[in-house]
Amino acid sequence: MKQDTPFRGYSAAEIELKRANRLADVQRDAPRYVGTFRRAYAGKSLRAAVNAFCVECVSFDAASVAECTAPACPLWEYRPNRPRRVEV
Repeated sequence: MKQDTPFRGYSAAEIELKRANRLADVQRDAPRYVGTFRRAYAGKSLRAAVNAFCVECVSFDAASVAECTAPACPLWEYRPNRPRRVEV
């Protein structure tokens, strides 16, 4: 394994390239989320990371995040725009 391998065989340069490619895709397909992905990649915001993951999972359709049908997802309780639970 290389010395500059911070995560599962990827060098820091490879990670940066993958993230740059993803940002280019987001810029092309859903430019309103570029800032969210940048904050997530910078490691500055766990909320941005969850938001980026969820919105990408539903093909950048923000309304679909609230209607997520994957309750087994570990992020389901933390997804953005989720309906409020009614306590009984």
